Amino acid sequence: MTIATEDKPLQTLRQEVIDQLVLNYAHEQLSRAAFERRLDDAYDAESQTALSALVADLDSYTDSTYDKYRDHLLYANEEERQDAKWCVNIFSGTHSDHEEIVPATLKLVSIFGGANLDYSLSRFSAPRTQIKVMCLFGGVEIHIPEGVKIHTHVIPLFGGCHNRGEPVNDPDAPVVYVSGLALFGGITVGVKRTFRERIQDFADQFRHMFS
Repeated sequence: MTIATEDKPLQTLRQEVIDQLVLNYAHEQLSRAAFERRLDDAYDAESQTALSALVADLDSYTDSTYDKYRDHLLYANEEERQDAKWCVNIFSGTHSDHEEIVPATLKLVSIFGGANLDYSLSRFSAPRTQIKVMCLFGGVEIHIPEGVKIHTHVIPLFGGCHNRGEPVNDPDAPVVYVSGLALFGGITVGVKRTFRERIQDFADQFRHMFS
């Protein structure tokens, strides 16, 4: 039984529309400019009617390969998942431009040192991620993708913790919990790269596969 478009949940229809935009772009039915414009409109649309109009003139594609790649856009596959990882900096520092996989649990120690971890393009090992931080006389920056919920529970003593995440209404969105201690140090968690930028990169890769 086919559900009427206007009766579908907004987020469900939004994902279906984005899928069709990516597939039409990959099959060279849309230019890059048109794809980017419609993708922006899909994220901004606030009604089923507005979303449906974005793909009304496009072909409807199904592709099992696309489904496989899309499913691994946010979550790592079973072989790649990491249960736990340590990152220790004592009178030293760690700077990562891109971490491929976010472990289910990350334990981060920074004593008279610093850490800058970029997870903005990463895939998650689990829907719930625990990041436990001890920051003493140092600084920690963690970059999380857009669309991920960020919860912080850090005890600041002559230090601070800044949660620069944005509101996320999707109940199925991944959640990152940051907890720990900031003593004469600072912890910052925020978004560096938007999810629609990740979709654009993904669409380019998929188009390259077809061509």
